[in-house]
Amino acid sequence: MVKHAYGEATYATAAEVSRNFGRWQDQALAGPVVVTHHGRPRVVVISAHQYEAMTEEAAGGMAEDPPETARLQEALAALQAFQTVTGGGAIRLTRRGVIATIDEPVAELLGLSGEEAVGALLTDLIDTGERRRVTAALEACFEEGVAAQLDLKRLGRTGEAAPVTLGLAPVRRDSLIDGVAVAVTRTTPGGGVEVW
Repeated sequence: MVKHAYGEATYATAAEVSRNFGRWQDQALAGPVVVTHHGRPRVVVISAHQYEAMTEEAAGGMAEDPPETARLQEALAALQAFQTVTGGGAIRLTRRGVIATIDEPVAELLGLSGEEAVGALLTDLIDTGERRRVTAALEACFEEGVAAQLDLKRLGRTGEAAPVTLGLAPVRRDSLIDGVAVAVTRTTPGGGVEVW
């Protein structure tokens, strides 16, 4: 196998592909299949999704956006509106609960820079008194797709008590839960939203 921008390339002889084309079609969904003839690469079998991505890339992104892109753009606009109104921020967690992206104000609440926070487990950065509740809510979100709202006394392990509200929602890709989006708003002692 050879690593490639569209997955790992697998090599197969034309005879192998001819005998079991269905297997090689399935393999092409994971990454390119280079079909050889007399030991030389002859053709490459790729998924329709990979083909569309390559042709769009070659056309300079001129192809029509797929519906997922439109939904993502709508979600980003909603997040920007949320941040503008509340002064809040967001965290994107991978399926394992690792911070993939984080807004700088939220990283500051954790007592870190954004660069320091990316790659860390969110639960390792949460105040120990709040960790159990956050872990349980994340597990429900990952396993059952249940969205949740948590009011915490403090987000980070250090620094001043800064009450926050976390909104957790599953991120789905191809109907499977791929991660969790966490919206963070800093709240006042009376329960209102504080603009940062």
